[in-house]
Amino acid sequence: MAFVAQTLRDSPAPLIWVREFLREELAPYPGRVGLVARMVVAATIVMIVCMVFRIPYGFQGAIFALLITRESPRATLRSSAKILIGIAISTVYVLFSV
Repeated sequence: MAFVAQTLRDSPAPLIWVREFLREELAPYPGRVGLVARMVVAATIVMIVCMVFRIPYGFQGAIFALLITRESPRATLRSSAKILIGIAISTVYVLFSV
């Protein structure tokens, strides 16, 4: 039987990979300031409303505000509609399964 020697590639150091990942993800692009501003304003308004009215589990609202925010307002509306449809379907499922 013949053995073929397999050589392992040198994997890059973890810190180099993290640095490259962050450089790519945080690179500026057109519209990024508007997107970040929209996300910050949405999460802040949700948390202010939750704190003023003492709504339990208000942190979930801020998480949803960050999850549905997309590159454009149209994509944000589509994303929020999909999440609302999913929540409605899951609510109906839970109510009928009880």
